[in-house]
Amino acid sequence: MIMTRISIGIAFPARNVLWIRRAIILLAMLLHSITAHALLNGTFTVGGAGANYPTIDSALAALSAGISGPVTFRINGGTYVPPASGYVLRAITGMSAANSVTLKPARDAIVIIQGSLSVPIIDIDRGDFYTLDGSNGTNGTSRDWQIINSGSGSAIQLVNGATGNTIKNMVLTCNSNSTTTGIIKIGTSTISGGIGNSNNVIVNNTVGDSSGAIRSRVDIYARGSVGHDNADNVIDGNDIINYGRGSGSGYGVAISTNNRNIKILRNAIHMTNITGINSLDICYGIYYSNDAGLADTIAYNKIWNLNTEKANTELDGIYISTTGSAPIAIFNNMVTLVANGGTLNGIYIDAGAGSPVFIEHNSIHIGGTAARRTISNNLHTISGIVATVRNNIFSNIRTSAGDTTNLLINSTGIASFASDHNLFSTGPAGNAIGSFNGNIYNGLDAWHGGSGGDGNSVSGYMTFAGAIGGDLHIHTREIFSGESIGMASGVRSDYDGETRANPPDAGADEGDFNGAGLAMIFPNAGDTCIISYPAQARFSANRPMTVNVQLSLDGGATWLDRGSVTASAGINIIPLMMPDTETSRALVRVVSARNRFEADTSD
Repeated sequence: MIMTRISIGIAFPARNVLWIRRAIILLAMLLHSITAHALLNGTFTVGGAGANYPTIDSALAALSAGISGPVTFRINGGTYVPPASGYVLRAITGMSAANSVTLKPARDAIVIIQGSLSVPIIDIDRGDFYTLDGSNGTNGTSRDWQIINSGSGSAIQLVNGATGNTIKNMVLTCNSNSTTTGIIKIGTSTISGGIGNSNNVIVNNTVGDSSGAIRSRVDIYARGSVGHDNADNVIDGNDIINYGRGSGSGYGVAISTNNRNIKILRNAIHMTNITGINSLDICYGIYYSNDAGLADTIAYNKIWNLNTEKANTELDGIYISTTGSAPIAIFNNMVTLVANGGTLNGIYIDAGAGSPVFIEHNSIHIGGTAARRTISNNLHTISGIVATVRNNIFSNIRTSAGDTTNLLINSTGIASFASDHNLFSTGPAGNAIGSFNGNIYNGLDAWHGGSGGDGNSVSGYMTFAGAIGGDLHIHTREIFSGESIGMASGVRSDYDGETRANPPDAGADEGDFNGAGLAMIFPNAGDTCIISYPAQARFSANRPMTVNVQLSLDGGATWLDRGSVTASAGINIIPLMMPDTETSRALVRVVSARNRFEADTSD
C-alpha cells in the first residue's frame, strides 16, 4: 500500500487575519496585567540584578493590588538611597495579623538606607501589621539594617492609625533638632472613629548613633491626638543612646499627650559619646508628660551616664508630669546619676491632684562631688499626687561643696504619701534622709516623725556590683541591709525576671545575699584531680540554699552544668566527675540558684 501526504491549505480573508492578530495581542496584554497585579503571597528578593524586585520602591508598589498570605521581602546587601518622599507603607488589602508584610535583610546581608530628608525615611501611614526586622537571620536578634536620616526627618514614623506594627533589630539615627520629632516617632492621627496609632512594638533596636556624630534631640517620641489616643504601644529592650543637641533639653524617651497604657520596659538609656553637647540644660532618660494615661508602666529600665559636656546640666533619670487619674507604675528600674555639677533627680514626679503613682522596687544611686548651690534627690515629688513609695533602694553618696543639698526623698505639697519598707543609704557624706514640706530631716527617726512614713524602712549600706556603669545589682561580698525588708506587692519578679521572695528584698535585685555566702574548698589553688574519676568537691555555705555546681575546661570562658545540691549551712560535699582529657585550665564554681551574683570559683 502506498501512503501519500496531503496538505490542505486554508485561506482566510485579510480582515479575519487582522482580527486574529488583535485578539492575540489583547490576550497577551490581559495575561501580563493579571501577572503584574496578582495578589502577593510568599518570600521575594529585593535589590539589584536578579532580584524579584530591583528596588525597595518597586517591591512596595507590588503590594498595591493586595496580598493573599504573609509576604516577606528579603533585601539584598548594600546602601540604598530613599526617594525624596521616603518609603510610605500604607494600608494594603488582605493584610492582617496572620497575613503580615515583613521587610528584612537577606541572609548574611548588611543593609543601609541613607538619606537627608525632611520627612521620615520610612513612614508607616495608616499601615497595619508591617514588620521591619533588621536581623539577617531567621528569628534572629542581630542588628544588620541601619537607617540614617541626616536631615530633619525621623528614621521611622507611625502615623494616622498605624496599628499592630513591629520595629525590631534595627540601628536607627536621625539629625532632628525638634522636640516633637524623634528618631522613632509615634505620631498623631486624623482617622475617623477615634483610631490612634496602637498596639505597635518597638523592640531590640539601637536608637541613636554610637559615635555621637549624628544626634537627635529626642530618640523615641510619642504624641497622640485629642480623640485619637495612641494606645497599648510597647517600647522594649532598646539601646537608647547619644541624644540631645544644642541648648534646651534632650530626651531618651519622650511621651507626650494622648497616650494610654504605654509600656516602657527593659531599655538601656545612656550616653556613649558626649562630644558636641556642651550647651544642654536638661537631660532626661525617660520624660513622661501625659494626660491620657491608663495603667502606664515604666519598668526594668537601666538608666545611667546621662552626663554632657556642660558642667551644670540638670540630669533627670525618670521625669513624670501628669494630670491623669489612672495609675502609673514605676518599678524594677536601675537609675544611676553621677555628676559634680547640676541638679540630679533619680525620679521626679510632678502630677496633678489625685494622680496615683506607684514607685516600687527601684534602685536609685546618686554620686559625685557637688558644686555650690546644687541639689540632688533620689526621689523628688511635688504637687497633688497620691504616691506609694515602697521596697526601693535610695542611695545618695554625693559629697558636698558649699551650700549643696543632697536628699534621698524631697516631697512638697503632695496629697498622700505612703512611703515604707525602703532602704536608705546616705554613705560617708552623711546626707539627709529627706525634706518634707520644706523641713529637712537628717536621720531615719526624725524623717519618720516629720513625714509620718517609713516606719519599717532601714538606714544602712550596700555595695552595688558596678554603680559607675549603671549595674545596681547587689554585690554579694558585703552584708546587704535590704535583705527581706520589703513587703509583698504586685511586683512578683525582679529586674532579671527572678521570682520575688516573701518578704522580698528592697530594690530592683532579688536574691540570697547577706555577704559572701559560698566558698570553694576543694578543688582549689592548684589541687590535682584524676581524669575520668569522680572527685569529692567541697564548698561552704553560710546558710541553707540551693547551689548549682559548674565545671570549666577552658579557664572560665565556658561553663558546663554538673547538677545542683541543696546545701546546708557549713561544709557540703558533692561528687564531681572529672573530664577525660588532661588539662591545667579546669575550674569549678558554685553558684546560688536564686542569685547568679552570689558565687565562688576555684583559684
